[in-house]
Amino acid sequence: MPAIKNVLIIGASGNLGPSVLDALLATEQFNVSVVSRPESKATFPSTVNVIRSDYSIESFESAFKGQDAVVSTVGNDGFEHQQKIVEAAIKAGVKRFIPSEFGIDTTRADVQAHLPIVMASKRKFVEFLQSKEKEGLSWTAISSGAFLDWGLQYGFLDFDLGSRKATIWDKGETYFTASTLAQVGLAVARVLQKPAETANRYVYISSVRTSQKEILGVLEKVTGQKWDVATVDTATKVRELQGKLNSGDYSVIYPLIAAAIVALPLGDLTKSGLDNDLLGLKQEQLEDVAQRVIKT
Repeated sequence: MPAIKNVLIIGASGNLGPSVLDALLATEQFNVSVVSRPESKATFPSTVNVIRSDYSIESFESAFKGQDAVVSTVGNDGFEHQQKIVEAAIKAGVKRFIPSEFGIDTTRADVQAHLPIVMASKRKFVEFLQSKEKEGLSWTAISSGAFLDWGLQYGFLDFDLGSRKATIWDKGETYFTASTLAQVGLAVARVLQKPAETANRYVYISSVRTSQKEILGVLEKVTGQKWDVATVDTATKVRELQGKLNSGDYSVIYPLIAAAIVALPLGDLTKSGLDNDLLGLKQEQLEDVAQRVIKT
């Protein structure tokens, strides 16, 4: 498989995009472009080629010409565009597509059943990618678990850094894997550096394997404070959240994803088989990550 040289990122100014951009630039092996909406105020390094797009299939096809790989780091509001992105990529001759699949393992039936509106639709999109292999497009889906530093900083893992309060699901003893944003960015770069080994498959990565109980202990150590702790019953809370979702309340999607990771036995990617060794990714120390987050 030919080496990948020209790489384009969609969603480069979002939560994950900057880390992917930094990792690609750090290799000094890729010519990096980003797609940005005309009204966007985001700024990028001078070495990055910025292509304005209105997200129409025509503008995507134009943007993708000459690109070897396209990386999608779009959030929930961008998922709807991914199918036309792929169609445009194929027309433009792109050889590798990395979808915005980052998170838990959506190949698992129990993950899909927990939150079908997100997880099953993600899986169906990868099945769509598989159907396009015969047209010359290869793909790699990267499952990273929770975004560890982002999840701590913004309360996704149910720790409020500002108030020193934690919400612990059951006893907080469910183990899950998580990756820092930098680790995910590095994984993207390594996937593109190993196109043959990573073609048409999922890769699974992590920075740590931990639990809410362990995180609480580390945060109390790093902050030098005892945290206020509230507990929730997982079965009761999940039932409540799913009831709201079934009634059309989509604000509960993120809490349900968090529950899948920290409370239910759905977020441990070691069960899927980690590819850290293949990609040359090292495990990180939870305390080091916590210290960095506390200082920001």
